[in-house]
Amino acid sequence: MLLIEDRATWTSIDGYRHVLTSSPNPEEQQIARYRLGAAYTAMDLPREASYYLHDLLEGDDRPLIAASLLAAKADFSLSRWDEGRKHCVVAAAAGARKDQVLSCLVAPSLATGVPAPTDVGRSLAVASGDPRLLLLASQLLQMDHRHKEALPLLEAIVPQLPTELARVGNLSLGDAHYALGDLDLAIAAWSEVKRKGELGEVARLRMQMARLVAEGRENWARSIPELSRTAETDGLAGMEAHFLLAQIEQVFGNMEQAAQHLNDLWTRDRKLATEGDIPERLLAVCSERLRGLDRQERDVDLVAFFSDCWREELDDYLPDTAILQRVALANERLGLHESALRLQLRIVTIHTAADRDDPAAMRHLARLYVNANRPQEALDTIQYARRNLKASEIAGPLRVTEARALEALDNPL
Repeated sequence: MLLIEDRATWTSIDGYRHVLTSSPNPEEQQIARYRLGAAYTAMDLPREASYYLHDLLEGDDRPLIAASLLAAKADFSLSRWDEGRKHCVVAAAAGARKDQVLSCLVAPSLATGVPAPTDVGRSLAVASGDPRLLLLASQLLQMDHRHKEALPLLEAIVPQLPTELARVGNLSLGDAHYALGDLDLAIAAWSEVKRKGELGEVARLRMQMARLVAEGRENWARSIPELSRTAETDGLAGMEAHFLLAQIEQVFGNMEQAAQHLNDLWTRDRKLATEGDIPERLLAVCSERLRGLDRQERDVDLVAFFSDCWREELDDYLPDTAILQRVALANERLGLHESALRLQLRIVTIHTAADRDDPAAMRHLARLYVNANRPQEALDTIQYARRNLKASEIAGPLRVTEARALEALDNPL
C-alpha cells in the first residue's frame, strides 16, 4: 500500500488513508501522510495536501526535505506566502540543494516580490543548469525589468526547451528584445510561438504592437476595432488587447478610456496586473487627467473621473498625496463634505504609515470634521496637531477652525 505509484489515483489515496488509520506502526503512518500529501499535490488539491504534510512535519523532528518542499508548494497554492517561505527555509536547513531551495522561492518572489525577484533569478541562474529553471530565472529578472540581463539566458536555453516551454521562452525572448528596442528580433522571436492557443494569440497581439510602433502613431487608430473585439474575450489575449488599447488611448489623450482599460485589466487578474506595471500606468493616467481637470476648475468632472478611475490600492503607489488632496478639496467645494472627509482621512493615514508629518493635511482634516458636523473630532485633531506637529505655520487657520468647532458644540444642530 505504501509503494509509490506512477500517477495519483483515488484508489491509491484510499490505500494510503487505510494505512494511516489502521497501521500501529508510527513510521508507516508518517510515510502514509507523505504519500497522501504527494498524491493530493499531483491531483492539484493543495488544501488536502497541506493538511497531511503539515501533520507530518509537526509530528517528526527529522529533517524532511521532500515533505518541506511539497508543503511549501501547497502553501503557495493557497497564497500562504509566509508559511510557505518558512518551509523553504526548513528545507534549506535540512540540506536541500541550492537549486531546490531557489526553485521553492520562485512562486512567492513572482507573486509578492519577497524575496526580491532579481536576487532569486540571479542565484538560480548560477546554481542551475536546467533549462526549465533557467527560464524561471529569466522571467524573474524580466519581472524587475532586467531584460538586458535576461536576454543571454533566454537565447541560450530556448533551443533546449521542450516544445511548449520553448513557446513560453520565445514569448519572453521577444519581450526582452522589444524592451531593448530591437523590433525585428522581437517579432522574429514572437513568430516562433506559432498561432496556436492562447499563447499564440498573445504573441500575435505583441507582434501587432511592434508593427504599430514601427509604422508610427498615425496608423494606430485603424487597429482599435479589432483590438476592442479581442479585449472582450477571456484569458491572456483579452488582457493583452486591453493593455494595447490603454497605450493607444493614452497616446491620443483619451485618459478616460485608457484608465478604463487598465482598470479592466486589474479587475480581471489582480495578481498578473500588480506583478507588472499596470498600477504605475494607471496612476500616471489618472493623475494626469485629474491635474488637468483641477487646472480647468472642473470640480464636477474631476470628482466623477476620480470615482471611475481611482481604486484604493493605488494609494500604495503614490509618491505623495498631492493629487488626493486636490480631489478632497474639490469634494469640499462641491459641498460633498462626507466624501471629502473620507478622502482626507486616507491622506492622513498615508502620512502616518510613512511616518511623515503634514500640518496642512491635519488643518484640512480639522476643517472637514467641522464641515461634516463632527466638531469634537475637529477639536481632537487640533489638539493632536498642536501637541505633535510643528503647527506654527497653520496656527491662524487652526484658531479659526477651533472657533467654529466650539461654536458648533455650543449650538448643535
